[in-house]
Amino acid sequence: MITSHNETYYSERLVDGITVHYLPVPYRNEMGVFKRIYSFLKFVRQAKRLASRLEGIDKAYITSTPLTVGSIGLYLKKKKGIPFIFEVRDLWPKARIEMGSSRTNSSNATSFDMKSKSTKQPIRSSPSLRACVSGSKK
Repeated sequence: MITSHNETYYSERLVDGITVHYLPVPYRNEMGVFKRIYSFLKFVRQAKRLASRLEGIDKAYITSTPLTVGSIGLYLKKKKGIPFIFEVRDLWPKARIEMGSSRTNSSNATSFDMKSKSTKQPIRSSPSLRACVSGSKK
């Protein structure tokens, strides 16, 4: 399992029999939009790098937020032939807008996000898709 934590170092721990890799990617709800995007992209880059070095991966379970993590599944599929399941947990930036932390119009932002290549490609390429939020099954 690859995830992140708000520390300045990489860590690996065994949790309930699962090896968990913690990447040093800071993230807080108080971050502005550009810092959040930077954190998302930094996580994707570091996760791809780590996943390419890990041995014995036979399937990947990719879970969002944000939807950009789907590119990790695409990377594993194209570079290592590893199938992935993509779970969509929220339609960022719609969740931020509904929480009141963004001034962007909700329907325009969600429409942009769902039409972007970085969103469509993992959804189309995953042999299995789990939609966990209202509106994401469309």
